Amino acid sequence: MYCFFNTPKRQDMLLSEIEESDFNPKSKSLKRLCATRWVERFSAFHDFVELYSCVVSALDKISEWKDSTATDANILSKSMDSDFFVSLQVIKELFGYGLPLCKLLQKVELDLKEAVDLAEVTVTSIQCLRDNIEQEFNKMFREAEKMADVVGVSISIKRQNKINKNRANLCIDNITPEKYYRITIAIPFIDSFIEQLNERFLKHKNILKGFGCLFSKPFTQEFDELVQYYLDTDLQIVTAELLLWHTKLERNKEEPKNALEALRLCNNEIFPNIHRLIKILCTIPVSTATPERTFSCLKRLKNYLRSTMTETRLNGLTMLAIHGDVPLTAEEVVDDLAKKPRKLDFIL
Repeated sequence: MYCFFNTPKRQDMLLSEIEESDFNPKSKSLKRLCATRWVERFSAFHDFVELYSCVVSALDKISEWKDSTATDANILSKSMDSDFFVSLQVIKELFGYGLPLCKLLQKVELDLKEAVDLAEVTVTSIQCLRDNIEQEFNKMFREAEKMADVVGVSISIKRQNKINKNRANLCIDNITPEKYYRITIAIPFIDSFIEQLNERFLKHKNILKGFGCLFSKPFTQEFDELVQYYLDTDLQIVTAELLLWHTKLERNKEEPKNALEALRLCNNEIFPNIHRLIKILCTIPVSTATPERTFSCLKRLKNYLRSTMTETRLNGLTMLAIHGDVPLTAEEVVDDLAKKPRKLDFIL
């Protein structure tokens, strides 16, 4: 739908339908289904559901045009069937649960503990949805029926065939459409969503078992292994230092929520080993949001005016663009250039 309406003429038709509608939507256009930023995916689904009636009206008017665009609009309008409406509501509901986690992964100051904690809460909430799937899916199914009424269709079951193995077939007599789509679409998608979250985040809980002792008691065997792996220090010294660290947190009533807060509270001179372990926890990579932002600088630097730029110059300009907050004076640049041999004297 986004690709279809991503032209001035069709976009004007959609915008006119939005302005003539009875409600006042917050969004005025459809969003692209971004392949990398999952935060934008929720916005894309949410905006499409909000503008759905306007999109249908725009497709109906475009289908009356005397060109090839009318055929494409008619095909898009006819492709919205029962599977589409139910899947749209299920995905919109699940992406709403994952939206806080997606926003957290875009933060620059993010550590593994904070990400795993929020992922565990997200999985617990989705699992609660899975346990009460009959009541929760009933709400999604009612919303799907409202969307189907706009185009004049009803949510129905596909034709069942016992021989065809490439399609979800339930050989159950008198099955309702709600139960059919709950079994074939909602439950498999929710189970897959939970499995992917467990695979991506919660399997790192074993890594955090040792680091978890830095935030709360009791001490575990994993902490001993952590000390032996990262520190070349006697275990008893680190254990005594950890006890003093917990006593300090309890006396000051401080509960750091993530590793960065703990690093600010930990004095390197008093707790050198604890400070080093917390610093290691801060440097464990969680997401690639920060490196991906650096790629966005290339389209501003490598333009058609700089098509013959060498790799050295490109790297230098990229570093300046990424680390713009680092102060740099003209004298420092001149001193660095003067160190390189040149045919002519750079400084007279």
